[in-house]
Amino acid sequence: MRPRTSLAWLPLAALGLSGPPPAHAAPSAAGCLRGAGDEGARCLADYTAAVGRCRARVDAAACEDALREEGGALDELLARSEVPIRRRCDEASADALGYLGVDDAVLQIPQACGDFAEDQLELAYADDLAALGPDARACQSEVAARVRALAGAVVKSFGAKCYARAYAGGRCDRAKRYSAVARARSKAASRILARCGAAFDSLGLASGPSLEARIDAALERVVVHSRHYAQQVYPPNDLGPTAAFGPHPVGVRTLELEDPARSHLTLA
Repeated sequence: MRPRTSLAWLPLAALGLSGPPPAHAAPSAAGCLRGAGDEGARCLADYTAAVGRCRARVDAAACEDALREEGGALDELLARSEVPIRRRCDEASADALGYLGVDDAVLQIPQACGDFAEDQLELAYADDLAALGPDARACQSEVAARVRALAGAVVKSFGAKCYARAYAGGRCDRAKRYSAVARARSKAASRILARCGAAFDSLGLASGPSLEARIDAALERVVVHSRHYAQQVYPPNDLGPTAAFGPHPVGVRTLELEDPARSHLTLA
């Protein structure tokens, strides 16, 4: 996984450089969820596609090194989500989603994008691309494309079409969601099997008793990983107890030691 140590991609607020956002109507929590989540989905797709384009080139290593330079294209891509998130979120709406304010949302979305994108690349690519033969390289291109498409379908089905819709008061059709993911997964498996055949095993992405089982195992990991990403960037906030204050506080409360009726006491 690529370490996230560079300051170049950090939101301007984290560096103390941003000014106040432009005036607009107060964002809603549902709008913030959808806006930030959509930026997360866009970021994941763009990040993995950018690295994929480099890895398909003859000068793959040099291209990817330049892509990963501090202040380079990947850092610019990660920073691109700040303005849209600030447009859709404010302190109250971000706090309602479990963020520590809008600055935290601006920080968390690209962090999640970078981390999950690197994990997705590990799921899709062989460890040593330079060692692959012609058939394996062609297979690798197909696998990478199918993994990106499947990941996008999963994030959309769980995130925008389910978590965000339900949070806004709509209906999450779980049967339709699982059906859409199953279709995307089946399509990916069919395309990989037809294009790769036995060359798939040269990538070393999964183990299993048959070629079909190995392809299915590799895609299962992509589905699970992408669903977790959807939960990260479209937080459904329904996964169990939270630290949010409820209507009936319990535990130790601050004692009210001030008597408002005796606000002008003097000592004799």
